Amino acid sequence: MLRVSLISIVVGFLYWPVVAEGGSSLPNSHVEIQQGHPCGFPGRALENISGFFKYKWDARHRDLKESAVRSWVEYHDLEGEDITLVRIFASRMQQKLAIVSAKEAPLFNGQKFPTMYCIVPVQSQLVKTYTEEELADILGQGEKDI
Repeated sequence: MLRVSLISIVVGFLYWPVVAEGGSSLPNSHVEIQQGHPCGFPGRALENISGFFKYKWDARHRDLKESAVRSWVEYHDLEGEDITLVRIFASRMQQKLAIVSAKEAPLFNGQKFPTMYCIVPVQSQLVKTYTEEELADILGQGEKDI
């Protein structure tokens, strides 16, 4: 029994260099791929927070029209943030509306993701909450622009 074990060890040592030289899964010979997420981390993807609000609060959402987005951006001094979408979430379980600002995802690994939006923090918050009246005052427009 001991003899069989010793022979197995010796054969293993003789065979090991051939296997090690033949192919390696180490990344030293491969092009490096950018790790992470186009939005920095998955929690900043609009689709993820939309799913969370739907799951947690049974929330419905509506995206503001372009003129209302401009009013939102101006009110919060976000002109340099390239915000292209503002989404409002409403739930019968919450008294206030949740509002999320987003921009198109940047290039990632040389690829464009045209349907992905990344959340833009407003006053260091990913989600702002307002009553319907407060939001109407911020937008300063009728419901036709929402």
